[in-house]
Amino acid sequence: MELPLRTPRLELRPFTDADISAAHRIYSDPEVMRYVGHGPVRSEHETRGMLAAYAAHQAAHGYSFWALVERASGALIGDAGLFLSQSIGPEVEVGYTLARRTWGRGYATEAARACLDAAFGPLGLDEVIALVVPDNARSLHVVARLGMTPDGRRHAYGREHLVFRRGRMTDHEQLLRALYAAFNARNVDAVIAAMHPDVDWPNAWEGGRLRGHAAVRDYWARQFAAIDPHVEPQAFATIEGGRIAVEVHQVVRSPAGDLLADRTVTHVYALRGGLVERMDVVE
Repeated sequence: MELPLRTPRLELRPFTDADISAAHRIYSDPEVMRYVGHGPVRSEHETRGMLAAYAAHQAAHGYSFWALVERASGALIGDAGLFLSQSIGPEVEVGYTLARRTWGRGYATEAARACLDAAFGPLGLDEVIALVVPDNARSLHVVARLGMTPDGRRHAYGREHLVFRRGRMTDHEQLLRALYAAFNARNVDAVIAAMHPDVDWPNAWEGGRLRGHAAVRDYWARQFAAIDPHVEPQAFATIEGGRIAVEVHQVVRSPAGDLLADRTVTHVYALRGGLVERMDVVE
């Protein structure tokens, strides 16, 4: 697998010696390390040893904890990656550590999702776990957004953890993630191709509903001329009737870039023959 991995706001790359001081400032912060491993490190020598272990793990397995860089600033803001659980496996664990100043921006979810995409894509892993200390509310929120499911408890790193698991994406999740990616790229043809010819679609912007490919295409042409929506799927669940509920983070801006809306809603899909037959928006 080629590094770095890039998301809209982040880059994941191998650590270098130039990262040691910045990494140590993060790893020695007791609040940052409250729920991480065995807690804060005590010296740069210990941090150097951690980064060397990450490099060795990368060389042996093709994945590791990687340096997490904020693309806008170029600053090292922590780590994220995949590692043999408790360093011995056989399970592979996803994890992250972020500097306090970056908390609350959604970086943990964005970085962890990139790691899962790598795990189930080029790395070819079948399953990834996460270990979360029970009172770590922030990480419990992250694993929920990643669609990881609870699977009991485990004593690890000297304390009790909740275990969460995530396997490869189902076919419907792959379809809908591709649909959202095409929508955000304004590749309307690709989105329409994922819809049933008689698709029933909500006109969430103007009100009412739309029927068929042509109506949806015209609707988006009007919408994209007036606003700039960006929609990121956060979590998937199968609900009554075999429908798929997708929690999405929706950001809408004006053509000039002014923020008009920033909210989380649920999109509910009915599929037929591998195509989207109907979608509803649940506030």
